[in-house]
Amino acid sequence: MKKTLFTLLALSSLSSLSARELWCEQCEAPPEDCCQPQLFVERSQVFAHLNFLYWTANEGTLDYAVQTQGTSTLPNTFAIGDYKKAHFKWSPGFRLAATYYRCFKYWDITGEYTWFYSKGSDHVNAPLNPTRQTRTAAPFLEASSSIDLHYSVADVYASRVFDPNEHLRMRSYVGLTMAIIDQSWRSIYTNFAFDFDRVKEKWRYFGGGLRIGGTVDWWWFSHFYLTGKFSTAVLTGCYKNHETQTNGINNLVVSRAKYHSQRFAYHVQFILGPSWQQPFDCWSYEICAGYEFNLWFNLHERIRTQFTAPNATKETYYSDGLLGLQGLTLRATVGF
Repeated sequence: MKKTLFTLLALSSLSSLSARELWCEQCEAPPEDCCQPQLFVERSQVFAHLNFLYWTANEGTLDYAVQTQGTSTLPNTFAIGDYKKAHFKWSPGFRLAATYYRCFKYWDITGEYTWFYSKGSDHVNAPLNPTRQTRTAAPFLEASSSIDLHYSVADVYASRVFDPNEHLRMRSYVGLTMAIIDQSWRSIYTNFAFDFDRVKEKWRYFGGGLRIGGTVDWWWFSHFYLTGKFSTAVLTGCYKNHETQTNGINNLVVSRAKYHSQRFAYHVQFILGPSWQQPFDCWSYEICAGYEFNLWFNLHERIRTQFTAPNATKETYYSDGLLGLQGLTLRATVGF
């Protein structure tokens, strides 16, 4: 009886060992490491990333009126009061990405697409003054503003993977980027005689360029990590700005001008937050919650001309504005 029991235990051990070796061979992991806890993925995998964005946009040069505070005895004055600006609401968006990681060559390639849309509105009552010239005469009864922004960015980049120590995984990458960003802004100024000016400004930027950056995953304890990403890009593309301004119910044309230019734009992206990662032998998953910043420089500008006689000189004024997007980025990743 004892010999039979010993034989069965020996066969069971050998069977378990053979199965373990086969499992490790299929997962491209060394047999001696299969039962050791993994901090990072150590096999070739394809990763699918789904990001939920809850962002808002911040932009300069969006003033449309001054709500007057107090009076002056002088015949002419500069602005007196509080500037009223167009504001964007917090809105949802998404980012889709896919990555192929080649182990044990320690490189990967990623393609991702980001989409975001936001809008907002504002309103101010008398006493007020517009911050642009109008055909409608003062005093003004009210002014309103509505704005929307469409944001699309696509990236393809290759990364080199580094493990400075067993608790840290870093990537440096380089690749291509493309952006399509457009904005539409409408303002209406109405006086006490119910005459009004309607202004619409619409601009679009379409461009592409090079992007470089890096990521970091720093293991803290259990399955918790600190995850971060930084990138910077230089793009060249086409900028278009179309402005129209009409007066009254007959839509008398006050302004109808187009501006096109070829320009460089500079983009900086930064995201940091905690993540929960679980790498298994043959698959993995990750959940990350980070706060993200996106800054765009030399992207758009407000263009103004003097309100003068039709045949008179139209002197042009430019006002540059920084475009920024910020908010919460939630990511779910599955590797297989």
